[in-house]
Amino acid sequence: MSNQQVEVCPTCGHSMPVIPGYVTWCEQCDWNISPTESDAKSPTLMRRLQSRLGARSANLLYEELSNAAVSTHPVTLGTIGAYLFSFLLHAASIGMVCLAIHEIFWSRTIGEFMLGFIILAVSVVLFWPVKRKIHGMKLHRSDYPALHRLMDEIANQLNAPKVDRLVANSEFNAFITRTGMRRKSVVGIGIPLFSVLNLQEKISVLAHEMGHHANADLTRRFIVRQALRTLGLWYGFLFPKTDYLEIIGPFHYVIAFIRKRLADVVYYAYLLLGLSVWKQSQRAEYFADMTSARIAGTEAAVSALGKMHFAPTFFMTLKKVAHYRYSNELFEEVRKFTRSIPEKEERRLNKIRESAPASLDDTHPPTLYRIRHLNRQPVGSFGLSMDESFCEQLNQEFAQLEKATERRLLDDYRAWYIE
Repeated sequence: MSNQQVEVCPTCGHSMPVIPGYVTWCEQCDWNISPTESDAKSPTLMRRLQSRLGARSANLLYEELSNAAVSTHPVTLGTIGAYLFSFLLHAASIGMVCLAIHEIFWSRTIGEFMLGFIILAVSVVLFWPVKRKIHGMKLHRSDYPALHRLMDEIANQLNAPKVDRLVANSEFNAFITRTGMRRKSVVGIGIPLFSVLNLQEKISVLAHEMGHHANADLTRRFIVRQALRTLGLWYGFLFPKTDYLEIIGPFHYVIAFIRKRLADVVYYAYLLLGLSVWKQSQRAEYFADMTSARIAGTEAAVSALGKMHFAPTFFMTLKKVAHYRYSNELFEEVRKFTRSIPEKEERRLNKIRESAPASLDDTHPPTLYRIRHLNRQPVGSFGLSMDESFCEQLNQEFAQLEKATERRLLDDYRAWYIE
């Protein structure tokens, strides 16, 4: 007689076997198949755009990219229109600031002065570029020479500038961004993600991020991204969310209606502009994938993509280790779970990878199409020259980062959720 714990699916009522350490999901209706998505907060405007476009648009772009003659960054009427609209929006922002300064310094009445001050305050809130705060531990070249050498060699292979900074954080992800007025390039290494990858897969992920750097994706999208941010702030400012206007009586319904209609105008402007950014972002991910295959090999690139969906397993293991304190080796426990995956968990991961709508976030294409696109290209082999001592030094540095990160992860989790 089996003692396996069973839960009932809240959606369809079917029984769901519970496997400790892994996601409990319903194979009948796919309830909770991807808990990181279902637990997300209210969708962003970009996520709503992706939902409206649907799997059909993603499939059309995938088929378009299957043509070897397709340009990395084609110039289309939509792209030209997006940049023109963005420039006009930024010009309007500058115009508002100029108007505010005029009203403040050349005002003839206190009313004009106050109007200028209000316009200036709104302009600063809505249009001032935000410096992205980079969370994580800065990795100095003197402390992690092998990792910096690896990044330099990848940059040389791609004829790309060297990155300005490396950081390690506690996210199940990796990223590249630019920050500050001088637009310094920063590569972020999520140690939880890297803990489940072998060395070649780690190099594949880093090469993917460097592919964005080599293709100047961040620079190319900056102007339009800033315009989208401005529209997003306008939408949040206009959309009625509170009831504080009820103090003025029934008239607040009229004001709420007007604000809702104005917010709709901003929303559809965001959708039109976002469509251009969405296609650019999706296209850039495909070409960055090809870069990772060129540097680390196709097999490593495909394997790393599959392991990107291990995030729920990692967070469940973190919760278990933090609560029961049976081990301080968090990442070793994670590797144990990912090395001996039960059949049901394999089916869940395969179903996610093979699902057209499944992607890692707002800007990434479905994992299914990314893997297919890699497999349709000529098979790439490992493109870096690395001796055994260099590989060993890299493994030691990653192990050092794991030690520092797992201690911080466990302490933070216990401080927030247990103690």
